[in-house]
Formats: sequence, C-alpha cells, structure tokens
Amino acid sequence: METRQFKEIFIPLSGKLLRFALRFTGSEEEAEDVVQETLLKLWNMREKMPEIKNKEAMAMTITRNLCLDRIRTKHTVGGREDVMENNHKTTESPEQILHRKEAVKQVYLIMQELPENQRTVMHLRDIEGYEFEEISRVTGITMNNIRVLLSRARKKVKEQLIKQHQYGNERPARTIEEIL
Repeated sequence: METRQFKEIFIPLSGKLLRFALRFTGSEEEAEDVVQETLLKLWNMREKMPEIKNKEAMAMTITRNLCLDRIRTKHTVGGREDVMENNHKTTESPEQILHRKEAVKQVYLIMQELPENQRTVMHLRDIEGYEFEEISRVTGITMNNIRVLLSRARKKVKEQLIKQHQYGNERPARTIEEIL
C-alpha cells in the first residue's frame, strides 16, 4: 500500500476513530494519542492491507484494543482512590477507610487473575460504569454473553474474597459495588 492509498482510506476515518476513542478515554488528548498510535500501527501493517477486506473494522478494532490497554494500565491496584472517594463521601473512621482501601486492593488483585474477557467486562461495567449496550459496542460481545461473563467474574471475585476472609474475623463484602 502506498502513502496516497493509505491517506485516502484512513485519514477520513480519523474523526470517527477519535470519537470512538474519546468514549473510552474521556480525554480528548488521550483519544488523540490513541488515534495517532492506531494510524501508526496501521501504517506498519500496510504490506498486509491488500489482504484485509474491511479496513475500517480493522482500524476500529485496533483503536478499541489500544483504549482497553490504556484503561488496564491506568487502573492498576492502588490507583483508584478517586473511585473510592467518589463512592464513599460519608464520614468514615480512619479504620473504616483503611479497611475499604484494603478490600479494594484485594478486589483488583483478584480481578487480575480473571480471564481477560471477564476482567474487561467487569472493569467496564463496575469500575467505569458503562451500560451493557456500550460494553457490547466496545467489545463486540453480545449483551447476553456480557451478562454471563459479568456474573461469572463477580461470582469468582466474591468466592475469592470469602476464601480470604475465612481465616479472619471480618465479614466479607456482599457485593463488589459495596467495596467500590
């Protein structure tokens, strides 16, 4: 693929890719970075482009994957105090705050052990607050499958939390939302 062909195909898509990335990132600057990265990846794949039938779908998939990668790396264990503070604006004792922060860390550690599709769906739904329709659009997974993946992920996290708390005197949290 020559430069002219690349520009004719992918430059007109950049606006659509930017809007798509913006839904994930919430930041125009970060969305622009993702689109730049997408175009760079597509350029590096230019030799394989004649074999790809739906170039727009390829560009959207790369954009989605880059956004998900950014979400995963941005929200590492211990890096989500903003979620905890937004969800718990009540007057808590220092002991309660510490207990909640430890519980959140445990949930994130357990989530890292989940299969990627479960982890992604759980993150988008429970952490980012996406609706099922949005998750389906972003991941390409059907809404029924999203519900199944989310249910299995939550069940696994809950089982692991109960297992961890069996040896202590603490009551395990009933739901992930209670922790977050």
